[in-house]
Amino acid sequence: MPTTLTVREGETGVLTIGASSADGSALSYRWLRNGVELASAGSAATATVPTSVFNTSYPSETWQVEVRNASGAVLSGETTVNRVSRAWRDAGTAHPGQDYANLGSPGQLVSFTDPAGRVHIASTHSRSGAGSFITFKGHSKETDADPWAYDTAIAADNTSVRISHIGMSSTWTGEVIATWLETNTGSGAADRQVVRAALYRPGASASAAGSWSLIGTVSDAALEADQPTVVTIGAGVFGIAWLQRSAPGQPRDAVLRLYNVPAGSATPDSGLGSMAAMEAQSADVTRLQLMEGGGRPVAFMFVEGSGGAAGRWQYSIATNWATWPTAADLGLDQRYEQLYWAASVNGRTVLAAADGSNRLYTRRVSFTEAGLFESTWSYTANAFGSAPALLIDGEGRIDVFGVSVNGTNFNSVLGHWTFTPSVGWSSATLLAQSATDFRNGLGLRAPLAGRDDSGNLVLAWLDKPSASVPESLKAMRYSRVAASWTEPVMVAPASNVFRQHAATLRVNAHGQATAAWAEVDAEEVVRVKHARLR
Repeated sequence: MPTTLTVREGETGVLTIGASSADGSALSYRWLRNGVELASAGSAATATVPTSVFNTSYPSETWQVEVRNASGAVLSGETTVNRVSRAWRDAGTAHPGQDYANLGSPGQLVSFTDPAGRVHIASTHSRSGAGSFITFKGHSKETDADPWAYDTAIAADNTSVRISHIGMSSTWTGEVIATWLETNTGSGAADRQVVRAALYRPGASASAAGSWSLIGTVSDAALEADQPTVVTIGAGVFGIAWLQRSAPGQPRDAVLRLYNVPAGSATPDSGLGSMAAMEAQSADVTRLQLMEGGGRPVAFMFVEGSGGAAGRWQYSIATNWATWPTAADLGLDQRYEQLYWAASVNGRTVLAAADGSNRLYTRRVSFTEAGLFESTWSYTANAFGSAPALLIDGEGRIDVFGVSVNGTNFNSVLGHWTFTPSVGWSSATLLAQSATDFRNGLGLRAPLAGRDDSGNLVLAWLDKPSASVPESLKAMRYSRVAASWTEPVMVAPASNVFRQHAATLRVNAHGQATAAWAEVDAEEVVRVKHARLR
């Protein structure tokens, strides 16, 4: 047995013992971890050091094997298992063919992790004479040298069309739905916006590129549309929602179209559901957000007030895939410009919103037949203008990350708040700070977070310490066993990172993370780049 075995955090290791029996009798093996038999390691000469030991309270591990034949047993020497942290690799790698990115509109740089652990990145681009198009990248293997296997593009209808508001979601079997908004910018063109969508089917093998197929008409070309969004509802079922105005001067309604991924070689249009109005009160819906809750689409809408009444946030949970009950009040008014939430787990999630005084409020919710209920809005932090990062696990633990501003000297700090059902909310843990205030375009901003199946965290954020220093992307990691954070490291090189919608982060079940961001060079060319934590 070796005296030491180095295993990268979250990965398995292999131990092998060489033994022979002088009397020719059969050999058997018992593997021991920290002196205790570990039956799951097996009874052969080779044992796998599993990732699951990282979930235990052992800060370190020693392994031995007992080898037995008909005459007796011999215990091997100890092997000390050393687990080392992951490192950011290929940082600053630009995606081939993805120069001249356009990042001026919401949703221009998106990423997600599919159930197989593949990370996908999409962004919009434009070339002279070619109009706008979307590039889609993904990798399917989890090795240091893993190439980006997919390199496909979805083009706009024509060169006078501008693409914006990308949204993407995937199924358990690897299909991806992309939705986006197209605005005709050509001379003399009607001022219309159209929602379009496409289906991506994976290739025949893990390393083979798949193919895109346009789904066809999603919104009527005669309608003014806006804010498309897509979520995965179930196995092969997607919900696509957007706002639309049926005629000039009419209020905007929120509508949903259900999409069932067709099997095999069926056309992408197969299974396209009919549109269903979410708001039937002839009120003007000006903001729309869609999520999955308990296997059903949940719509959050800001409905403008009438007759001098204040506007209100409302929600509706679809039933029978096509019926939207009368929207219920969410307890938020026009002071709360946007909602944030963690991906739901077992039909539960946490919502967050900041009011006009920049105080962050959170609410734990469960999606039930009766509606969205569990607790009320509670004050969490003074997070000035910072979009929070939210995580929730199957045990009801909530992690909230946000940037707060000191009201005296206006420096910015990155804080971490946790909620556990047994204790409630914790006080803030300070993770990073800056002597500058991002209200002036400086300081800390845009926290992004992800958790693996072992409870370890990856946190990233943008940092611009002064006007003369380029903005950078920084990251740190939390070890559940050590119950501590690593020191921050710079992921993106010290170049000018584009400020608007400029970074995404995704962490898969094994703790492997991919960060993507956009940079602007001296010629004002925007390039999408990435780094991977492996």
